[in-house]
Amino acid sequence: MPWNDRFNRIRRPCPTPLNEMFSLERRLKRHIWAGDHRFSVIVAPGLEHVCKIELSRRGARNITAFPGRIECEGPFELLYKLNLQLRSADRVFFMVREFRVKRPEKIYETFRALPWELYLHPASPRVFRFHTRETFVRTDRTFEQRLDHIISEYFGSLPAEYSESLAGLDRPERQTISLSIEQEHAQISLDSSGDPLYKRGYRRDGGEAPIRETLAAGILRHIGWKPSQPLVDAMTGSGTFAIEAALIATKKAAGVMRTFPFSQWPSFRPQRFAYVHKTAVTTQSKSAPAPIIAIDKDEHQIKRGQLNAERAGMDRMITFRTEDFFQVTPETLGLASGCLLMNLPYGKRLSKTKLRPFYYNIGNYLKQKFGGWDIALLYPATDLEPVLGIPKARYLTLTTGGTKIRLLTARLSRKQLTKPGQGRSRSGPGPAP
Repeated sequence: MPWNDRFNRIRRPCPTPLNEMFSLERRLKRHIWAGDHRFSVIVAPGLEHVCKIELSRRGARNITAFPGRIECEGPFELLYKLNLQLRSADRVFFMVREFRVKRPEKIYETFRALPWELYLHPASPRVFRFHTRETFVRTDRTFEQRLDHIISEYFGSLPAEYSESLAGLDRPERQTISLSIEQEHAQISLDSSGDPLYKRGYRRDGGEAPIRETLAAGILRHIGWKPSQPLVDAMTGSGTFAIEAALIATKKAAGVMRTFPFSQWPSFRPQRFAYVHKTAVTTQSKSAPAPIIAIDKDEHQIKRGQLNAERAGMDRMITFRTEDFFQVTPETLGLASGCLLMNLPYGKRLSKTKLRPFYYNIGNYLKQKFGGWDIALLYPATDLEPVLGIPKARYLTLTTGGTKIRLLTARLSRKQLTKPGQGRSRSGPGPAP
């Protein structure tokens, strides 16, 4: 989308004349609840295509993807739906203003001109988040303090009637204000999510090398898994893949267990949010249409996964089994076919010299025992990939927490590709780590 078009799409209310302060509610209806706004959705690089589909299904329009984020347009209420229902997104920003900046003073002028009473509670502790690229602007501590002082001065200039209207309200939690500057393009946004959206509220302790909930859900969408297909999380750890699959299968909204900072904004409408929340809850099913099985050889990990599933309300949807993967077969699972997921060790518990034979054994065991199954393997983006030896595989590179990882997907041939007794390294398959 051309820059001028994107700029013109941002609604830009004028600063509030002091003699019109009594009409704050009317101005909220006019500038916030009427018309459309733009939102910036943060997503793990590599999963933009998945998030775009989710946004479209939630009613977002004019969707444009960039590396690691997606911009879209819709009514203010869309903000509620995105935070409650998006599974693959990490954060949702409400875009307040876009403008060109050729000198630092332009940023200060823009901050002074914004009608902050439409967006923030004056008592909200403010935190600034800066993203800059190819710009002369220095976002140091002095710069941050000056922006915060401008907002404080603005609220201090409002009439006493405004302060009196806030009497009795609870002191709000902190609010993050984002300023992004790329070359001469600047964007001011409010973080509507608070804690990252992968913090669903059910996982207290992820154990070693946990996968983020949003990444797990995005991968499930990417591989085309359907709730009608049995799913096996073969190295479940804290149970994230299995729990996210159960949430998808039962249509339980991802964010119904948590709170959001937009509930403290002046524009927040409790009754409308309650309706959106209720709608998200009432569409939930009481059971999963196909088995979801979580396996790990570590009994402690299984107990952790069971507790997480219980907190998510998904404990009855998932069968947890303490078992070594190399002892698992479709027959022991009672399944003729299905989808098998594995979040392979990244080298934190095994050295690279031990990872190579382990990955080799994983690939051979899958080809021997799981012909006809769909598989998805998640592993570090290293030279270990060829060791798996999976034919006709498809690959996707993802980034999470600054670390690049690879996702391998394939449908294994029903023909046995490795003769019995072959495929074992000198160390033998051994138990899964």
